[in-house]
Amino acid sequence: MQQTQEAAVAPALASALINAVTYAGEQLSGLIECPIRLIGTHVERLRLERLPGLIEGEDRLVTAIYLAFSGPFEGHVVLSFSPDAAAELASRLLMEPVDGSCELDEMAQSALGEIGNITTSAFLTSIANAFQYAVHPSPPVVVQDMIGALLSNVVVELALESTHALLVHTVFEVDGEAVQGELMLLPTNQSCDSLESRLASCK
Repeated sequence: MQQTQEAAVAPALASALINAVTYAGEQLSGLIECPIRLIGTHVERLRLERLPGLIEGEDRLVTAIYLAFSGPFEGHVVLSFSPDAAAELASRLLMEPVDGSCELDEMAQSALGEIGNITTSAFLTSIANAFQYAVHPSPPVVVQDMIGALLSNVVVELALESTHALLVHTVFEVDGEAVQGELMLLPTNQSCDSLESRLASCK
């Protein structure tokens, strides 16, 4: 991803998000019984309309898991992988080969939905615990599309309630090898303000 610092993120909020990424990786590793690490490197707050163009290779095909969450803290999460990486994760969970070069069958999509559910739920739970909020995730949806088109659709859906996104730059490692993936937290403006207010009150 290209880096573009558009708005500062409070250090305590960035730390909570990076810790949440680490926790999500631990939960995913336990599900698949495979050494998996999610490493958050830094966090940016940027305008929603800029999000699709910031992802390397807008016309790159991805397999993504997308879900909404509600409660005092609400918004959306997108977890995306290259088709090959997604197929590899699904094959490890199913313990049988999955072909990443064609459309995923129902069983592979179900496996990816479970992977996305565990990963994003752990990520959100860690954030919720850090700020003492309740979060209620929706069932995950698995989609295959170009990353730019996928994010453009998400931006349109969020535009009525949000102007900014929190982009958590994340390194994915499976068996010590880096794989291409993105983890995006898209909270509503009200949720962002609520998190920052709670941080300020804790100082």
